[in-house]
Amino acid sequence: MDPTENANRNVEEILSTLGGGYEGASIEALSTLPHSHVARLTRTDGRSVIFKQAGGADFAPGMLKELVINRDVLSRLPQLAAPVLLDCDAEADLPWLIFEDVSRSHQPAKQPPSDEQIANFVRALAMTHAQSATLPLSDLFALVEGDIHVGDGAELVPVLLDTFLRSADPAPLPRGTFEMLVRIRDGIPTLGGQLQSQPGVLVHGDAHFGNAFYRTDDAVLIDWALAVIGPGEVDLCHALAMNLPRHIGANHEKEMMRQYTAVCSEFGHPLTEREVYTRYQNCLLLTVIVAVGMSTVPGMPEPVSQYMITNAVNAAIEHDSLAFLG
Repeated sequence: MDPTENANRNVEEILSTLGGGYEGASIEALSTLPHSHVARLTRTDGRSVIFKQAGGADFAPGMLKELVINRDVLSRLPQLAAPVLLDCDAEADLPWLIFEDVSRSHQPAKQPPSDEQIANFVRALAMTHAQSATLPLSDLFALVEGDIHVGDGAELVPVLLDTFLRSADPAPLPRGTFEMLVRIRDGIPTLGGQLQSQPGVLVHGDAHFGNAFYRTDDAVLIDWALAVIGPGEVDLCHALAMNLPRHIGANHEKEMMRQYTAVCSEFGHPLTEREVYTRYQNCLLLTVIVAVGMSTVPGMPEPVSQYMITNAVNAAIEHDSLAFLG
């Protein structure tokens, strides 16, 4: 049985217990990956939804985290910048969720994204960060397995960086990359303390432009399995520094920080542009660590990981981020 057929059989078994118009729903497989199966379900009344299920036992904790974030955290936001969760099962061996189908009225991001898509993506981040700033996030994350704060797991970072320093070829990377990684490795206690001390909001944790659907005037954020608590500028760094060609990210940073500040204030979380920029400078150091960590993900193509590391390192150099380590 091929993976798509097997995933569809799993969906059919779940649908048989759901009822509520899902009996006999058609199933269109959207992706069948090791970490998740995603399908569009079209009910007998013509209404469509998106079904997502963990692809195996190893990925069940990640899917459970995504489920909890959607159910217990995002649902508390007055103006949601994510698809609405319609149904879920956190007790299943392979947790699953169903959310509204926004894919037909939205278009996936272009590569690279347009100026409008970048602006809409940053606005969606700011809306989420600002509205979550007053929530009891630690309590709402109570059922989440694994990391809860961006500063969690700091004790593992030196090993990660040392392994990379021993094995990676420095030639394709920006000059000074290895020296920067040594400074970051030695400064982990300082960086971890800085991140823990900053105001915490709901951070998406995987803020690249493919993790959204776009209309002309907004973006809807998807894939919340890596969400954590921390400074919102972490997401800005991932989006504008790590996941955009550096010349494009650099050209958008100033305006997007201005927009981010304005939208946060609009949604009840007043900030100054200086505060946002200072935290952005600081969080770039974490983004360098994340980029290095992405190079260890099974199946990650080396050119892609080099691209992310190069973008993040160059951004940290341009913004003099190492100054935060003394």
